[in-house]
Amino acid sequence: MSYNQVMKIILLMMLLAFQLEAKEIRIGSKSFTEGNITSYIVAHTLKAIDPSLKVTVIENLGGTGIIVSSLKSNEIDLYVDYTGTLKETFKANDQNLSEVLQKNNLAMGAKLGFNNSYGIAVHKKSSLNTIDDLAPHHRLGVTPESSNREDGFKGLKKRYSLGITPTVMEHALMHHSLFNKKLDAIEIYTTDAKIKRYDLKVLEDTKSFYRRYDAVVTFNKNFYDKNLELIQKLNKKLNTILNEEKMQELNYLAEVESLTYEEAAKAFTQSGVDISNDKQNSIIKHFIEHIEYLLTTVLICILIGVPLGVLTAKSLISQRIILSVVSVTQTIPSLALLVFLIPLFGLGKLTTTMALCLYGLLPIVKNTHTGIKKIPVELTEYSILIGMKPIQRIFKIEIPLALTDIISGIKLTAIYTIGITVIAAFI
Repeated sequence: MSYNQVMKIILLMMLLAFQLEAKEIRIGSKSFTEGNITSYIVAHTLKAIDPSLKVTVIENLGGTGIIVSSLKSNEIDLYVDYTGTLKETFKANDQNLSEVLQKNNLAMGAKLGFNNSYGIAVHKKSSLNTIDDLAPHHRLGVTPESSNREDGFKGLKKRYSLGITPTVMEHALMHHSLFNKKLDAIEIYTTDAKIKRYDLKVLEDTKSFYRRYDAVVTFNKNFYDKNLELIQKLNKKLNTILNEEKMQELNYLAEVESLTYEEAAKAFTQSGVDISNDKQNSIIKHFIEHIEYLLTTVLICILIGVPLGVLTAKSLISQRIILSVVSVTQTIPSLALLVFLIPLFGLGKLTTTMALCLYGLLPIVKNTHTGIKKIPVELTEYSILIGMKPIQRIFKIEIPLALTDIISGIKLTAIYTIGITVIAAFI
């Protein structure tokens, strides 16, 4: 099989993969049990509306910041978040939340019907019934996130004039500490599966401190506008479909009964179909995506790296500046580079390609520089004598003679790219 035939096959596979991906509805999930279950409930509802739809759930994608970035960069189409979290993230209120989301290229859909807010829980047999009953001697556990938030313990302490100094610990450890009587009360989420597991009682919030965190479907605005009919049907089916008690039960099925997120969702939707998730994507698809990154990165590095290499060979100042910059880039750890790039360019293929290009430039720039520097001075002088212009010398003499070194640099860039492309998984 010739080189041209191989390239045609690769390009055809990439085109086919793009076409398949274009028809797919991708649902992101926040990184906790409830976020994953509700994503599958939305996915199964979409399939019930139109069985021909290809729907994929990406489990444990991240927190609100990461998912919103994915939504804005069209990596996902929708996910389930909470009104309180969205207000906090976008500095909005009940009146202008929809408007603020639209300005950020997002759209709000149906509320699922349950409120997953903060609360304070105690043993069922405890004499405490309201948050007012908490006294300075009570041992209260709160999360690190809540301890300094105005909508968390910091604000709760002011509202109820609590004299308690809380114990700050991870959420996963608090229930065990309460069960073993090392704590008297703990901060919980009102749909937490462990309320049922440990038979807890949620103290009444008599002063209505905790704001509502209503679960709501959040869309990419472009996807929303292009699929209005489908989304109207989805909103109608999802509107107030759940309540706090039912969500507790579903969380319990996943966390205690060890059902998968999709199995827990199926227990509610009674769906007989399976939704694909990101783990089930074929190796072929990821292989094609890897090849796509490789070809794109190498092409960009050639277009940028060869001219830079020529420039460094012509100017000592350029040599010092350019080679120093591209060399330093190689020393930056991949995850550290992402810290700089993600806030600037968001999540997605653009950020990945930029990171790969920054790592791939050095071999091409350096080898082009070396190859041109190795050209005998006599050849350059002869070209000047016969009246060649500088641009002619570069394309007709210097690059052809340095081609062996340039190709070696391209090979190294390709090898680096193949290895470093794994950072795409983080983006």
